[in-house]
Amino acid sequence: MTIILPKSFSYQLFSGRDTRIPTPVPGIGTGAPLPVYPPLPNGTKFAEVIHTMYSLYVIELRKKVFTENRKFREANPQFNGVLECLYVGMTSQTAYERFDAHINGTLSKKGYDLSADIVKKYGVYLRPSLYEHLPTYRSRAAALAAEKALALDLRRQRYAVWFN
Repeated sequence: MTIILPKSFSYQLFSGRDTRIPTPVPGIGTGAPLPVYPPLPNGTKFAEVIHTMYSLYVIELRKKVFTENRKFREANPQFNGVLECLYVGMTSQTAYERFDAHINGTLSKKGYDLSADIVKKYGVYLRPSLYEHLPTYRSRAAALAAEKALALDLRRQRYAVWFN
């Protein structure tokens, strides 16, 4: 008895046994082109190529931060009290997980506090409308640069902004 599989299936061997299980292959049989990846540089392991993706988030702070925190006030001389006070950050987690870590004072595996004191004390809620349109970033440096650019752009719009 012969079993005929569609072209969109290939075989994958499991744990060296001769048992063959059909698995779908992306792009084959669907008309979509197969992904083309550049070759790895010499000495680079595949696990090193898998990147952590970073995204930005914005947290609204209580306006009380402007009157109580001297550094925040000095960093935002353009603030006129009409718009909100904000914190801009970047994370490899979801924005909601990171906000929860800020508010609850989550510790790292080594025992370091991962939350920003200003958010722990004055954080109110996330402002997705200010960051959802932004892309994710493959490198920490690109995410930090985008964090700074977003914070300065919000300051130009007369928000009071704190960022690292």
